[in-house]
Amino acid sequence: MRRYFKQKKAVRIVQLASKTMSCSDSFVGCSPFSFWRYTSSQKSYTTTTSNATYTGITNSKVIEFIDTYKQLMNPESVHVVDGTDEENQKLLDQLVQSGTLLKLNQEKRPNSYLARSDPTDVARVEKRTYVCTKEKDDAGPNNNWVEPTEMKDNLRRLFRNCMQGRTMYVIPFLMGPLNSSHSHLGIQLTDSPYVAANMKIMTRMGTRLLSSELSSPNLSFVPAIHSVGSPLLPGSVDSSWPCNENKYIVHFPETREIWSFGSGYGGNALLGKKNA
Repeated sequence: MRRYFKQKKAVRIVQLASKTMSCSDSFVGCSPFSFWRYTSSQKSYTTTTSNATYTGITNSKVIEFIDTYKQLMNPESVHVVDGTDEENQKLLDQLVQSGTLLKLNQEKRPNSYLARSDPTDVARVEKRTYVCTKEKDDAGPNNNWVEPTEMKDNLRRLFRNCMQGRTMYVIPFLMGPLNSSHSHLGIQLTDSPYVAANMKIMTRMGTRLLSSELSSPNLSFVPAIHSVGSPLLPGSVDSSWPCNENKYIVHFPETREIWSFGSGYGGNALLGKKNA
């Protein structure tokens, strides 16, 4: 199914299921794919390297969360996503340069990009998706289940040093209107600039959320930890779509945590959609 967004200045990203698929600028005969959009203007972009301060974040609970997983995943640098349009444009330019995105014909598809995932990295990974509750029955009859402590031990082994050589993006995001009692605040950590760019489309996001009344000593947020699972070792050449054949998408309902490893595909990596 095709969904076209006609809004002026909209930026569209098209995600195809596999690099093996080809597509003309008119997208004739290409499936499955989906469109997202966001508008674009300009603001600021800063990166924080290894220290205990993070641009735009003062809440001690959030800082402790970032520090804990920074130590586990060992990124080369940390960037707090501010949610500005200029930042997003720089992410898009970075993704085009790395080959993750292809900028399409601007006369036919203005402000549009094509993303093609690795053939092994697709949407349907039910066998690798788990709901981890203390009691198996609480996970429901149709979900894969592993005891939470066992699963977390396994995930920590996978996540150790998984961001080596990469930037860890810190993404504060909100599902729902700002300051609504029905909205859910989350903070996603990811080593994927593709995820960082798309979270602006999918959610309200950026450091402005943490400078609002949501930022309090008792701040409650959903921790969302994601990695493509492909550390960049010295001298290695990066892939245009880094991923890992070993994939996990794990929900911990009782602690409101979401962990995702090994996939850069939107449905597995944009953890705002799993923040309920």
